[in-house]
Amino acid sequence: LQADHEKYGISREFIDGVRNGTLALIEGAHRTGKSTLCRYLAYYLLHNETGRAAYYSSDYNAIALVERMANQHFNVTAEVLSDRFRIYRTGAARSTRTASEALEALKRHLSGMIPEYRLIILDSPGRFLAAVTPREQMSFITSCRDLYQPSRSIVMVLDHHAVDEDTLAQARQTTGCYLVTMMRKETA
Repeated sequence: LQADHEKYGISREFIDGVRNGTLALIEGAHRTGKSTLCRYLAYYLLHNETGRAAYYSSDYNAIALVERMANQHFNVTAEVLSDRFRIYRTGAARSTRTASEALEALKRHLSGMIPEYRLIILDSPGRFLAAVTPREQMSFITSCRDLYQPSRSIVMVLDHHAVDEDTLAQARQTTGCYLVTMMRKETA
């Protein structure tokens, strides 16, 4: 897997920036590669370092995410079966919770994650954040920052449409590192 990050167009600086003990923010418009980057980060940790990863997905259940990752050549089946990679679905359509209750439940679940899970990915709490006030948005982001430990990183995905620009600016100041994804124009 040497220089795999280059193969996928991911800067070494960003990989190194997602270091233990930080909250990293990946933000951008819809379909700019935020989730793909998160899947790569999980794969990279599981195949290049010791430790475990947890992935909270608003789009995929465990089976669908493993299949999606395999389609991207990020095979994590063995890691799921050996409990090195846990996948949680957030925001199921049948949920009757309000957005505020869902964010509180997510915080409680995150706070109970055992230390061996060195990477926690939140992809993406945007549907809940879009439905609460800017104050509640920052409260959730700050509480996630407060949950990391010296041996753990938390990566949060934020769609630009989910939070306003002032909240994004505050979130950037709260995090250990952040990356803004952009759509690249194709040239002829």
